[in-house]
Amino acid sequence: MQMQRLAVLVVLALGAYACQKKTPPAPTPTPDGVETVSGGERLGWDQRAADTAELGSFRYAIYVDGARSEVAEPSCASTPGANGFACTGRLPPMTPGQHTLEIAAFVVDSGGATLESARSTGLRVNVAASTAGVRADELRPGDAGTTADGVRLYIDVVADSLDEVVDIAFGPYGRLFIVERAGALRIIDGSGREASKSTVDGDVLALAIDPDFERNQFVYVAHVSRESQADDDTPPAFTIARYREANGTLGERMVLIHGVPTRGERAAAALGVGPDGKLYVALDDGGSARQAEDIASLNGKLLRLNRDGTTPEDRPAGAPVQGSGYRSPRGFDWSAGGVMWIADGAPRSPERLSALVPTSTRPGRTGVATSYALAENTDPSDAVIYRADLFEAFRGNLLVAAGEGEHILRITFDRRSPTRVIGTERLLVGVGPVRALAVGPDGAVYFATPTSIGRLSPAKE
Repeated sequence: MQMQRLAVLVVLALGAYACQKKTPPAPTPTPDGVETVSGGERLGWDQRAADTAELGSFRYAIYVDGARSEVAEPSCASTPGANGFACTGRLPPMTPGQHTLEIAAFVVDSGGATLESARSTGLRVNVAASTAGVRADELRPGDAGTTADGVRLYIDVVADSLDEVVDIAFGPYGRLFIVERAGALRIIDGSGREASKSTVDGDVLALAIDPDFERNQFVYVAHVSRESQADDDTPPAFTIARYREANGTLGERMVLIHGVPTRGERAAAALGVGPDGKLYVALDDGGSARQAEDIASLNGKLLRLNRDGTTPEDRPAGAPVQGSGYRSPRGFDWSAGGVMWIADGAPRSPERLSALVPTSTRPGRTGVATSYALAENTDPSDAVIYRADLFEAFRGNLLVAAGEGEHILRITFDRRSPTRVIGTERLLVGVGPVRALAVGPDGAVYFATPTSIGRLSPAKE
């Protein structure tokens, strides 16, 4: 993973059995002389070594206010620059507030003895209140830090030992639908017990629950399919299907969209039912930016459909296209004033949020109001507007699941101008890749990592 690199260069020289301190260049400070970080960045330094073989023998220690730990996920360039090999490593979990960071290189000899260089000059950092979470293979319950506006957070584990979760959604009576990429559908009842498990067509990307589920039991699923399983050369394509759920099993499959090419390895689609009761479908560009702008292609488009797959009568010329130009849409939701926010991010492409606003003259039509750039390597996976009451401070905020960024991005808007972003904050930094989000009937924020489902709520006093 690559995240924003801190403005600090530490020059270290370390022979096979000797350490020699070099004077490090000064970090680039904020105006008050302190680097402000959220905890999701990577620490950067330059490492001198004779060659890549020697470089590979080095390990790195980081001291936070004198407390030592080993740098996690170190990564170095394969060729040296003017000051040595450029390296980065993950920042360790830190409590909010100011800290002093020092770094040292070390080797462990054949007898098990550790030989460590002198520490670098200290870098002062101010950790924003969003830093929280402890990285682990499985999500663990416990305190999850405090937000910038003073809300203490707590994590409960709802489900674990899952296999590549891609989406979650709530049905009536507090039932949580969990879908895994290979097609396993799990339903957790309101008491937290797994009520059922079944399968749908594999390589699932997203699901949505019909707002009239109590009456019709409809569930919408987006997945990748092939027209002919026997022909490995058949390009993968999107299928959007509607199912009826009965006793935890999805049946009565009705295909709404099929045959639209995907990006392939990182196919992306998003589903949701809008405030107008229509089914919205966002599909990736099929690996071609040109197709995203081609009016004859459904790739890279936001589609607005009736929930039976037909085109609404208010669409011009019977076209279901609501928006275009998307590379890899992963999630969307509606904020105040009917503004629709779409999280869009593709490998090696700018990651962004786009705001679509309804037009006053043409029902069912929208226009792009603004586009907000996300931090590089956020890898947005889902987006949801918080409308519940449990987190009063969160009401109206947009929460974005960060896959590669391994956090939840909280975005606040100007109440007088709903498309104007006035603040961002990273929650649960380091909790693991966040794949999906949902707000439960209890008002808690439920989030999915590849293997677990967590429940985020205010900590009890």
